[in-house]
Amino acid sequence: RHCDHGEVLGTWDRSVPPKAGLQLPSRGEARRFEVLVEVTARINFGPGVAERKGLEGRVAAGLRPQDERELLGWESRALPMQWEQLALLPWKEGAAPSPGPRFYRGRFELGGDEEPADTWVRVPGFSRGFVALNGFNLGWHRREGPQLTLYAPKALLRSGLNEVVVFELLGPPPAAAASASATKQQKVLLEAAPVWSQNRGKLAFVQAREVWAFCQQVGIRQGSQLACRELQKCSKFKVVGAVAAAVLAVLLAFVALVRS
Repeated sequence: RHCDHGEVLGTWDRSVPPKAGLQLPSRGEARRFEVLVEVTARINFGPGVAERKGLEGRVAAGLRPQDERELLGWESRALPMQWEQLALLPWKEGAAPSPGPRFYRGRFELGGDEEPADTWVRVPGFSRGFVALNGFNLGWHRREGPQLTLYAPKALLRSGLNEVVVFELLGPPPAAAASASATKQQKVLLEAAPVWSQNRGKLAFVQAREVWAFCQQVGIRQGSQLACRELQKCSKFKVVGAVAAAVLAVLLAFVALVRS
């Protein structure tokens, strides 16, 4: 089942600045214009430390730039994400996926002879959003990865009927949406182990190169001192932090020696 609302006019991403505005439907009656903002983490370093989200400036509409009129009277509110609120949404039986935000709900059953166990939930066919299992939010999923599964401890599973809710923010890719089997491509799978979109060894190597590039910028000694300060902020882990910082300093010095 799914629940959707409204007509999608477009999607903007901060990594790809829009080149033009949105084209509004040519209808005479009054329409309500809504902007859905994805809530993600904020950058806490570099030039993007003061980034803003949502509507940063004026919103205007018009046939030509000289005819634009500012849209006022905006209201800001959160989507109904509580489990009791989701149960009251006007759910519909399966239909072809379409672009834009939508809630999906499905159920699966564990038989009496099946013992609940730790598992990982994967949602192929979806783009971006969150997954909830039996009223518990497992986390945020992204088609790009690198993590393609969400951990679900066995305590969340129960014998008998289990319910999964997927909030889809973007909708399926254009090629998948146009396919007749698009609905069948959207699934919720229980995996025995985590699934990744990329080789974890390569990811670790890339991260190591980024750490080395950072150390080259700030200097080996200053980087080691910075690591010591960060690891020793929590008094509970001062000893562990000091040992880890010392090991890090030795490793950095060894790498510098090898490279020289």
